[in-house]
Amino acid sequence: MKSFILPKYLLHAHLGPFGFSLATITLVFLLDLVFRQLNRILSKGLPWQMVAEFFVLNLAWIVATAAPMAVLTATLMTFGRLAADNELTALQVSGVSLMRLAAPIFVCASLLAVGMMWFNDGILPECNYRVRRLATEIASYKPGVRLEPGVWFREFPHHAVLAQQLEDSAGVTRATQLLIDDNSRPEIRRTISAQHGVITPQPETGKFLLTLFNGEVQEIDHQKSGEFHRLVFTKHSLSLEAEALFPQRHSEEPRNDREKSTRQMWQEIEAEKVRQARRREQLQQILARRPEPHPLTEQKRLAYEEGERFIQSLLVEIHKKYAIASACLVFVLIGAPLGAWAKRRGAAASASLSLGFFLLYWAFLIGGETLSDRRILSPCCRCGPRISSPGRWGYVFFGMWQPGIKFCLRGFS
Repeated sequence: MKSFILPKYLLHAHLGPFGFSLATITLVFLLDLVFRQLNRILSKGLPWQMVAEFFVLNLAWIVATAAPMAVLTATLMTFGRLAADNELTALQVSGVSLMRLAAPIFVCASLLAVGMMWFNDGILPECNYRVRRLATEIASYKPGVRLEPGVWFREFPHHAVLAQQLEDSAGVTRATQLLIDDNSRPEIRRTISAQHGVITPQPETGKFLLTLFNGEVQEIDHQKSGEFHRLVFTKHSLSLEAEALFPQRHSEEPRNDREKSTRQMWQEIEAEKVRQARRREQLQQILARRPEPHPLTEQKRLAYEEGERFIQSLLVEIHKKYAIASACLVFVLIGAPLGAWAKRRGAAASASLSLGFFLLYWAFLIGGETLSDRRILSPCCRCGPRISSPGRWGYVFFGMWQPGIKFCLRGFS
C-alpha cells in the first residue's frame, strides 16, 4: 500500500484544481453565451423550460472544449505548488523523476480522454442537433402575449383583441376593459366585451385561454334579417386557436457535419467515394471523346471537386473528435515541466502560461479546422496524400511540431 501513497497524494492535489478550472472555464463560456443570447431571450418572452433546455444543450460543446484546458491548468497549478513548496525538489533528490510523478495524472488523463472520445462521438452530435433545432424554433417563436394597450391584436385566427390596460405576471396576462371581435362564423358578427380578464397560454394544445369577467356578448345574425342577441355574463371562457404563436417542433431535419457520429460520417465517406469513382470514370470518358473545353466537362469537374471537399470536411470532423480528446494527454506532458519551471515565478506565471496556451490551443483549433476545410492541410498525415496533393503539407506541419514535442519531453528527464 505504501507504493500508492504518492500517486494518491498527487491525484488528490490535482483533483481540486481540475474541478475549479473546469467550473471556471465552463462558467466563462456560459456567461458569454448568456450575454450574446440574453436580448433575444428576453425579447421573445420564452418559457423557462425552453430557456433551460437551450443552455443545458449548449453545455455539451462547452464541456468538450473546456475539459482539455482544465487538465492543463490543473497540471500547471499542481506541479507549480509542488515546486513552490520544495516538495518537488525533495522528491527528485529522493530519486523520484518528474516522469514518475506525472504518471498517475497521465493515467487519469488517459481515462478522461477515452471518456471524452465517447462523449464527442455519442452525446455531443445529438446535443448539437437538438440545440440547432431549438435555436430555429426560438427564432420563429412569437411571444405568447404581445398585446399593447389600446392597440388591436390581430394575430389570432378569426379573432381580434383590444385591451386598455395590461399586466404580466406568473406566465399570464391580466387585462382590463377587453373588447373581442369574433369573426369565426361569417354569417354572425359577434362582439364580446368584459371589464377584466386573464389570458393564459397553453403551449401543449396550441391555444390561448381567455377567462372573462363581468361582460356581455352581442351577436348580429345577417342570415336572419339582422337578428340581434345580447348575453350578459359574470364569467365566460373563450379558447383561441394560435398554433403559429408557439414554437413548432419539426420531426426530422438534415444533420450537418457536427451533428453526425463517426460511424455515420464514415458511411457517407464510403458512399461518396463510390460516387467519386463514377464521376472520375465519366469525366475520363468525356475527355476521351471531347478533348477541347466543354460545359459538360466543366460541370463534371466541379461536381468532382465538390465531392472531394465533402469528404475532406467529414474527415476533419472525424479526426477533430479524437484530437480534442487527445489534447488531455498532450497538456499533461506540457503542463508538468512548465509547472515545475514556473516555481520561482509564482501563481501569476502559472496563470499567464495557462492563458497563453489556452489562446494558442484555441487559435490552432480554429485555424487548423479552417485550413483543413480549404484542403490546404490534411486532417491526418496518413490519409493526406490519398485525398489531394495539398494534403502532403500535413507531413510538413507535423515535422514543424517535432522540435516542440521533444522540448516538452526533455523536461521529464
